[in-house]
Amino acid sequence: MKTRLGYEILIIVAFSTIAGLMYNAFVRDAKTRLPWLREEVVLSSVTDDDLFAKSPKDTNIGQLPASTEQGTTAVNVPTRSNTVEVKDTSRKNTTKQVSPPPQITEQQEQNTKKALAVTYQQVLRLNTDESVLFFDARNEHEFAEGSIPRAKNIFPLDFEKHIPYILGLPKDVRIVVFCGGGQCDLSHDLSEKLIQFGFSKVYIYLGGYTEWKNKQEQK
Repeated sequence: MKTRLGYEILIIVAFSTIAGLMYNAFVRDAKTRLPWLREEVVLSSVTDDDLFAKSPKDTNIGQLPASTEQGTTAVNVPTRSNTVEVKDTSRKNTTKQVSPPPQITEQQEQNTKKALAVTYQQVLRLNTDESVLFFDARNEHEFAEGSIPRAKNIFPLDFEKHIPYILGLPKDVRIVVFCGGGQCDLSHDLSEKLIQFGFSKVYIYLGGYTEWKNKQEQK
């Protein structure tokens, strides 16, 4: 009886595996199809100059020029040249038609964007800035055991329930996403979702909480 039950379970598992592989290979489209082998994601690193650049809101945009004597403002007025331009009418007026460059939609541009990688030293500095958001992409059980200070837990598979919060954030806010580090892909999944929602400053801490914890213990 037990042997027969074991064979039935084996048949069910084998059938489910074959059905899943066929669905992934033939039914799902290219965007949602799961790769047979794990693809290594290579990210570009962000420089300190770009990462910590002052926002345009912090600069004096629209400030009037310095005043001159008696409160008047120096204004550069373009002068008209006294030279007369003579057109050569002997040449044929030929107009070369140039096709306009292909228009790239906002959605296409967002699909090509990728998050940039940040280091432990950069994360240390960013964590002291209250305007920078930290998202822990691990599950709630791992998050409960410890995380980077000020981090909010957003598990990619539960992203839908965080959408109201996400929609209320400014699109130019700096966001640092991380997970366990190493082979963990959750931070990449979450960063892609954020970029699709229009966020332009998304960074991934590749070392993740594992590196953060080890570095903190070494202090």
